[in-house]
Amino acid sequence: MGNKKLYFGRGMSKVLIFVIVLLIFSFSAYAQTNHYYKINLAYQNGDLSATSVKIEPSLNEIKNPKGKYVAEVVSFDNKILNLTFFDIPLFVFWDSVDPETGKIVGGGMFERNKTNITLFIPYYGNGQEINIYDKELNKKLSISISSYAKEIPSIKLKTEMKEEKISEEKKVSMIATEKSNPSVVYYSLGGGIFILILLGMFLSKRKTKTAGNN
Repeated sequence: MGNKKLYFGRGMSKVLIFVIVLLIFSFSAYAQTNHYYKINLAYQNGDLSATSVKIEPSLNEIKNPKGKYVAEVVSFDNKILNLTFFDIPLFVFWDSVDPETGKIVGGGMFERNKTNITLFIPYYGNGQEINIYDKELNKKLSISISSYAKEIPSIKLKTEMKEEKISEEKKVSMIATEKSNPSVVYYSLGGGIFILILLGMFLSKRKTKTAGNN
């Protein structure tokens, strides 16, 4: 009976150790998960456009075909967070095969004027936009990624607070102007009444003078 309890206890210990090790590996794998901006690009006659952008998690490092195109990730304070070099394959090679012998008897190459590629760029919590440059370093595309940001710098918050303060000052100024308008109306009305009184006195004196002459 004692041996059975000892065996049962050892068996439970092994199961417990296995579960702990499994949990450790699970948490380790989760912690090492990489996140990327997954961008679908459309190329046509030298122009680029983004058809979709989303965040893609991956346990493995994702690499793009190396090339002379450059994608830069820029932060809210205009700092370059990452540079990713990639290629847009446009040249297609083809072979001509003899159907009877199965041997290659010819071939060639042609260049496409449009294609689609998927670009993976490391994710940054303070990324604001992605700029893409061609082989001559001409900017071809800017993609806003601010909606995916987790970190918004205090400088932006201060700017928003300053704008709100200016807006409040404008409101106060408008209210003060509106309050001052009745005074202007009263002064204008008083001036008008004064002129009417003077005009009445002038007409009355003139009438009296005319009656005296008669």
